[in-house]
Amino acid sequence: ARMRGGSGVEHPTDDMMGFGGPGIDSAGPRLTLPNGAVLSAQGLPAGAGREQLERALVVQESERRKKLRFHPRQLYLSVKQGELQKVVLML
Repeated sequence: ARMRGGSGVEHPTDDMMGFGGPGIDSAGPRLTLPNGAVLSAQGLPAGAGREQLERALVVQESERRKKLRFHPRQLYLSVKQGELQKVVLML
């Protein structure tokens, strides 16, 4: 039997906006995994890596969830090749 978790992308609330202090942007989108872990770009310095992660989280929210099966070794290959969206889908 398969279990479906209540994972989804959450947008930060108003009380979380001030976490970084003045001059630092908000936490951005967050993805809650079925095990309760949260993926977000909060704490990462501004740059290409942060933008890619935020883009992948937004795409994950907007696209319909695909039922894909990946071999665990594929995760390492995808990370090595920089396929962030595929890695987020695997998680």
